[in-house]
Amino acid sequence: MESADTARRRAALDLAIIGVLADGGLRRSEAAALTWGDVELWADGTGRLTIQKGKNQVEPATVAVTAATARALRDIRPDDVDLAAPCSD
Repeated sequence: MESADTARRRAALDLAIIGVLADGGLRRSEAAALTWGDVELWADGTGRLTIQKGKNQVEPATVAVTAATARALRDIRPDDVDLAAPCSD
């Protein structure tokens, strides 16, 4: 049985993943390729993702994320974030 902290962390990660997929209309592979360097979280509570490689995409694309998704990303973002690290670790 997982601990309460592990369950909360897993739930926060699930919310962030679902939000990123829904807000950005991303494919699984595009979401999995995101790093923390691709995530901008703004003071107004929203943010933006930069999609480096997408299907049929030549240039990076940016997509806005809602306040709920930005909050979920803030909840899972490590304090000592490595910008090249995958968002899902």
